[in-house]
Amino acid sequence: KNLSKKETQNIPKYNILFTSNRLRSPKKPPFCCIISFGSEKGQSLLLAEALHSQYLSLCFFF
Repeated sequence: KNLSKKETQNIPKYNILFTSNRLRSPKKPPFCCIISFGSEKGQSLLLAEALHSQYLSLCFFF
């Protein structure tokens, strides 16, 4: 369940944050945008796990 360093490095953090910030709308919370972006990459499960621990707080900060 814990991500290894290699898996964490393979996650495009800047793309995820940029996409969520760009696509965020009042109707959708930011984490939905990130998860949908992850699904396009075919890593929805891996990203969803990382999102809850790393990206969620960052997205709400932006």
